[in-house]
Amino acid sequence: MHDGVINFLKNKINKNTKILEFGSGDSTIFFSKLTNYLISIEHNIDWYNRIKPKLSAQVRYIINKINYVSAPPADKRFYNCDTIDQILGQDTPDESFDIIIIDGIHRVNCAYGTVNKLKKGGILVLDDANRIENPATDGSYMPIKLLVKGWKEHRFRSSDRNTDYWIKP
Repeated sequence: MHDGVINFLKNKINKNTKILEFGSGDSTIFFSKLTNYLISIEHNIDWYNRIKPKLSAQVRYIINKINYVSAPPADKRFYNCDTIDQILGQDTPDESFDIIIIDGIHRVNCAYGTVNKLKKGGILVLDDANRIENPATDGSYMPIKLLVKGWKEHRFRSSDRNTDYWIKP
């Protein structure tokens, strides 16, 4: 994750901040030391087994090897997000999270499946924004940009790190 975003988030996170993360790693370890409420969803069993011993028991660390979102039905414009609700469970109401970090597979699906879980004023982070799944002519994640239209956007770029985040109005 870009250092500018890490510094921004570090100043926003306290022990009561609720974070949902797709794709685990060093950020999972780092954020778990700042908050008492972190859910991290990982798809790679080898990576899961590598990170799990480094996490405290308070982290809800989920291995889920299925696609986060099933194939979109013909009558929906983007994605069917039922699978994400199944992973999180019925006890996760809308506007539950202060921060959602997307740094795993099926990035567009993760955004569509969880944006309703983000509180007003919450932060949606897209790490490695240079990994384009659905490029538009400007090289953006157009489906995510449509989802967060009207949200305040922040873009951080360096030679090896591209991280974008948006603040939900």
